[in-house]
Amino acid sequence: MIDITKPPYNADNTGILSCYNAFLQALTDSIALGNEIYFPPGTYRIKGSSTNVSPVCISGAGSIKLYGKGAVIICDTDIDASGINGSGGGFAFTADNITLEGLRFEGYTATSPTDPNHTFGRLVQLTGNYCTIRNCYFKGGNGGAVQFQGNYNLFQGNVFENCNNYSGSGDYGAIQIYSPSLYNTISENRIIGQFHSGISAFGPGTNGGISYLDILNNYIRSNSSSLSINHSMGIYFINGANEKIKIIGNTIEKIDAEGIIITSATAYPASKCIIANNIIRDCDYEGISLHSAEEGGTYTDFEISGNIIENTSNALNYAHQIYLEQIHDCNIYNNKCIGVKNGSDYLGVGILIDINCSRNRVSDNQLRTLGTGINYKSLDGMLTT
Repeated sequence: MIDITKPPYNADNTGILSCYNAFLQALTDSIALGNEIYFPPGTYRIKGSSTNVSPVCISGAGSIKLYGKGAVIICDTDIDASGINGSGGGFAFTADNITLEGLRFEGYTATSPTDPNHTFGRLVQLTGNYCTIRNCYFKGGNGGAVQFQGNYNLFQGNVFENCNNYSGSGDYGAIQIYSPSLYNTISENRIIGQFHSGISAFGPGTNGGISYLDILNNYIRSNSSSLSINHSMGIYFINGANEKIKIIGNTIEKIDAEGIIITSATAYPASKCIIANNIIRDCDYEGISLHSAEEGGTYTDFEISGNIIENTSNALNYAHQIYLEQIHDCNIYNNKCIGVKNGSDYLGVGILIDINCSRNRVSDNQLRTLGTGINYKSLDGMLTT
């Protein structure tokens, strides 16, 4: 076991001096020996020089565990490092069997203490397999907190606060998944505050897509405020070959846009996904949206069941609880859609089935206090109710 504060590393845990070199040396030694790195309580600062704004980067085939209770790691950069390994001032791992446990990562905010975006880039970037991030705390960081790519990884029991996207055009999430990624689990995390997306997944199917991903029992809540960059979404999948994904048992509330949104491009259809037993409350747009990013994108063999989708006050008058477009051979059943009344008017649509939908079964849903229960627009398919 390496104590990061002991020789030869001598990392400063007062928060004054940069620990960049100490961290890099400890990681280099550990990846060769398979050691654990212990962070005693205190504050550690990572700050590159004016010519080196990259995160602490490490690659290799060894196993590393970084852990410590009461240790705060400040990722300190006010220089745009987003193009350098997609991160800024934090860690970038390209290795298997990495474990982060019990640590607190914060974006640097000293020169702008009210701005949660101040640190450019992500706090942790991970490319590898069989990695675990458990019981860690992430705060701030412009570009989200964690980006990962790989297989058989676990992200469990973490807290993410005010982990924002890098720019107005970014599709970053507090947790962001890049393809190709298979057999990953994101469970029992708490994602709160200001963000573009709580959990996002991006990547075309040309390099493998994202499949066999389980998103289970997470709590996601946005500030739902005017500070949003574009707008916030709970769970956001874009332009990927998304297959056999399970989104089950999550609570998503106070979202500026969609609670759960999966988009599909023409070349990369989405199929065999389950969206079940989620509680989705007070989304300004759709609660669940399967919305084609390009004409011709399709969804097949989805199950949308047992979800409770409710608006209490902040829904817009065109909000839809479940919005479906270009969806085929899917089952939508046992969902509870509850709208909101504004004066004498009930707002929103319970289930909107838009263009190019066929061979779907919609059954046993409860639809209450809505402007419209089911709105079926498709002219080229059959709806069974």
